[in-house]
Amino acid sequence: MRRLTLAVAAIIALLGAAVPPSAQQLVTLEVTAFDRDGRPVRDLSAADFTVTLKGQAQAVRAATLVGAPGAGAMLGAIGPSFDAVTPAPAAAVYRLSVETPAETLASLAVAVNRLNVGAAITRNAAPAPASAPRPAANASPAMSTDERLRAAVGTGRGAGGIDVAIGTSVRRGRDPNQVTLDIAIDIPASAAGPLQSMLGVVNERGSVGMARKQLEAENGGAPYHADLSVPVAPGAYTVRFAAADAGGAIGLGEAKVDAKLAALGPLLASSLFRATLDAQDHRRPLTRDKIPADAKTLVVALELYTTSATMPADVLVKIALVPASGDETAAVERVVTPEARDGALAAEAEFAVDRLPPGKYALRATVLSGAVTLGSISAAVER
Repeated sequence: MRRLTLAVAAIIALLGAAVPPSAQQLVTLEVTAFDRDGRPVRDLSAADFTVTLKGQAQAVRAATLVGAPGAGAMLGAIGPSFDAVTPAPAAAVYRLSVETPAETLASLAVAVNRLNVGAAITRNAAPAPASAPRPAANASPAMSTDERLRAAVGTGRGAGGIDVAIGTSVRRGRDPNQVTLDIAIDIPASAAGPLQSMLGVVNERGSVGMARKQLEAENGGAPYHADLSVPVAPGAYTVRFAAADAGGAIGLGEAKVDAKLAALGPLLASSLFRATLDAQDHRRPLTRDKIPADAKTLVVALELYTTSATMPADVLVKIALVPASGDETAAVERVVTPEARDGALAAEAEFAVDRLPPGKYALRATVLSGAVTLGSISAAVER
């Protein structure tokens, strides 16, 4: 297949005092990488770039993603357990280290060796600092733990050194123009702590809001756990969570979520909140839709919000746990009268799961006003 590049930009490299044309000098230049829709591309390496001088390829020794400080969109505050969100780069800016003849004036061109990805020059080339050691031919600059976490969250690529499980739910936000995205994280206790972690919430335009946190081991050998909430505008998002252990191993978890309230007649509804209780009644939100082996009870909750001045009369919620096969005769159902709580109606039901056979199940919450069915909300779980 013919290699296609969308953008090739010529630059002028000012290399200082003239030296013999045959000599080589390391220079740096900055380029911005983007796809055919103008979205940033953040997973490139030195091998993905071609830099030429008068049509002759020059050696690209290193490519470092440096971002575009000050660009991006802040998605909101994360708390209380996480630091405030900081904006991530909306553009993908790379600093290239290029070995090229040290001429007084040399014209360089840069392209990206990937289908439908282009590059534009952000800053003219300049000689690398004299004190900086020249990288080996196949070496990449060492990255800090923070840089590695940020790269994993930004690109959606991370090593599998740590298992990261994510669970999400959506409820009404304090701002009527927003919803609250609740995120639960579990990481096995076997990971060598303390863990350095970073959360990323990616919107439909590719902008990323990030927050970082150090996670300490839980008592009694329980998994590392974090609960956090992010106010966002209704829409589709990708949640990414990267963690690094004390030995430098990196893990990444990712979950896609449709962060919108469901319309049920005159009501709006949250997603189904799912949590478990162990023998000591320790409550923990579900991650990966899986019920832990030590769980005794599954807790399912739903919030209902009115779109008018008053709630409908005689609201009931039927919450059922049904085998994924759809066998209604094996379903377990709870009928709940929701309670008024903070301007909403909250319905909660419990199911004993310590003897629940392994397999996949569906949770279904049906909302009624008197004899009228307003609609239903569902979610999956696995034992």
